[in-house]
Amino acid sequence: MTRLSLQEIVAGALAEVGLASPPIEKGQGSARTTIWFPGERGIGLRQYESGRKMYVVQARMSGRLRTVTLGSANVLTRHLAITVGRRVLARALVGQDPAETRLAARTSPTMDDFMGEYWEKCSPGWKPSTVATCTNYRKSHIDGAFPDLFIDTLSEEQVVRWFVSLTDRAGPAAANRCIDILHAALNKAEAWGYRAENSNPCRDVRRNKRIHRKRFLSVEELGRLGSVLLERRASPDGMVQTYASAITLLILTGCRVGEILALKWSDIRGLRAHLRDGKAGPELSGLASLHGMFSTPSRAIQGWTMCSGTRAISAR
Repeated sequence: MTRLSLQEIVAGALAEVGLASPPIEKGQGSARTTIWFPGERGIGLRQYESGRKMYVVQARMSGRLRTVTLGSANVLTRHLAITVGRRVLARALVGQDPAETRLAARTSPTMDDFMGEYWEKCSPGWKPSTVATCTNYRKSHIDGAFPDLFIDTLSEEQVVRWFVSLTDRAGPAAANRCIDILHAALNKAEAWGYRAENSNPCRDVRRNKRIHRKRFLSVEELGRLGSVLLERRASPDGMVQTYASAITLLILTGCRVGEILALKWSDIRGLRAHLRDGKAGPELSGLASLHGMFSTPSRAIQGWTMCSGTRAISAR
């Protein structure tokens, strides 16, 4: 840490109290005296032969005593000079160095570069559907959202502005999903040493309120739906029959659409199905005696259980 670093710390401390930085003092020879304030180590008043008076602060940095000017006694009161001096000494004591801060910012990756590194290292462990969904959100709403910004300089204020704008443009649900992706990435930034611990700017950002769907079908409605599905499953149209079977499986098993449509005959193990694309990872789900709702192996295309005889059906 150099004298220039101490001057920058002084400038920051003065800015916090609404004052501009003092001019850099040139060598004044020996025609000056310094009176150090009792009880305030390192803070004093320097008097020149010309009658000029300047408040100064002195700190040991890198093994050397360094002294810099706080400001003119015509501008600063003694109380204010002591307040600023204490802040400067506190920062110097913990080793805060603006020069090192700038160097760290220059060597840290930009947000876009970091997201690329995060994706390369972490996405191989995700489910294929998770990779596809998150990649779409990233390319649409995260890449380029913080141009030329370094990973360790991203602040909560900047995240909030982006989140509010994204909510207006893409909707509350998409904004929530994107900030969750960014939150997870910045947690890794802390783990990899790019950001200070517990500095994730997404942590305290309030997500958009979710609309919880609490509408359940009545017994009568379930009966009517079951009758229609039974009729459709008997349809001569293979596609209609397959869609009706898939919907019936969703109702009776509680599985997700992607889990049912991703099933292959190789996943059927007796009365249980191996869900390769389960939300919480691979898992088994009970099928009871629902085999009749699947395509028969002879009709299945490339092993898919949900197909019309000519092609597998899609969640879209």
